[in-house]
Amino acid sequence: MVKIYAKEPETAMVLGAGALIISELARVEVASAIRRKSRIEGMSRASADILIATFENDLSRQETAAGVDFTVIRLGQDILDEAILILDRHPLTAGDAIQLATAILTRRLIPDLTVFLCFDQHLRTAASAEGFILQPA
Repeated sequence: MVKIYAKEPETAMVLGAGALIISELARVEVASAIRRKSRIEGMSRASADILIATFENDLSRQETAAGVDFTVIRLGQDILDEAILILDRHPLTAGDAIQLATAILTRRLIPDLTVFLCFDQHLRTAASAEGFILQPA
């Protein structure tokens, strides 16, 4: 998600996705990543504020100005329960387990949901083991 707002090598790939199903946890994760860029990578506080505000606005509209549509999946007991089970199978952080649990439960409702867009290697490994097709390949 951050790649939509902060130019990175993979930005074009994420923008080309067209539509993303995301956990509402992304709201915290995006803000965290942008603040980290501000602290560590020299992004100005004002730029970080603008990026976070833009993301918040896009979330409320469920789309970006660049044409990426969001479907936000709310956290619930079912996702948290699935995340706990995932942690038995995969060495993930709590946030990554919640992201993967969101994808798994959404796929149960929408069986055509087979692609998992991710750049973190641990999460990619777990998503692949859970039967998702990874992007980037």
